[in-house]
Amino acid sequence: VVHTFSSSFMGEGAHALSEPAGIALNAATEDAYVVDKGNKRVEEFAFNTTTKLYEYMGEFSGAQTPAKSFDTPEMIAIDNSGLPPSAGDVYVADNGHDVVDKFSATGAYEGQLAGTCAVENETQFNGTCESGEAVKAFDGIHGVGVDSEGNVWVSTGDGLDEFSDTGGFLKESTGIGEMGFVPGLAVVSNEDVYVNTGGLPPSPPTVVKFDPATGQVLAALSGGDALAIGPSTGDLFVDSGSSIAAYAPVEEPSPSPLDTFSGPGLQESKGVAVNGAGTVYATGKTGIV
Repeated sequence: VVHTFSSSFMGEGAHALSEPAGIALNAATEDAYVVDKGNKRVEEFAFNTTTKLYEYMGEFSGAQTPAKSFDTPEMIAIDNSGLPPSAGDVYVADNGHDVVDKFSATGAYEGQLAGTCAVENETQFNGTCESGEAVKAFDGIHGVGVDSEGNVWVSTGDGLDEFSDTGGFLKESTGIGEMGFVPGLAVVSNEDVYVNTGGLPPSPPTVVKFDPATGQVLAALSGGDALAIGPSTGDLFVDSGSSIAAYAPVEEPSPSPLDTFSGPGLQESKGVAVNGAGTVYATGKTGIV
């Protein structure tokens, strides 16, 4: 498949984007949720089937209280599992507070993942574990993703953590933590996790396909600034800031891209998403292409 530029949108007036970062798509509605980092909010855009353009729908900026409003929102994921109770919910990584905030599809605040618990499968939400102990705080957040079962994955400076959609701490995978995570996480299932590692100068980042159960690295390829999975094909898309590389489902140690493409305004891109038809969305310096 060869990808060619189609169109862009960026919001208008008070809804104009500033430093757009992560982007995620609701598979059921095709709505696009964009982290508007410069304005410390998330904006929702809906696809108009008549005009074939995306239009501003609404926004949210945290828990609507000063203590829990966004500080530095960057990455975003949507529960597209279709499974209750959290189908359609939105997870936003707020790096300024080292937390992941959870919202309904309409932006209602639902809770917060703030770290891990001492015991696997122990429920935690909003900073306290089931035992009553405080959570072990995340050491920087580098990615958030939701798998096909609705479980939430968070990559941090300590490793890769998995939670249930109700806030239960399921497990911690530390097998590749020593590589050093950088922004970028894409999750399909428990057996299909891609993370960006390395990236400290002068070494470029590397995307690894990782088996969380064993800690084994299954494949490695050139990294970037953001990752996404095509929901219908399983293809991996790696956004390197000014271009995007598409890979078939990674089954070999060092695969080559199927396609590498760019578009107007893609400079300094920090987010990428793909819909069921294979259309790719990426944040640019001022908007979405």
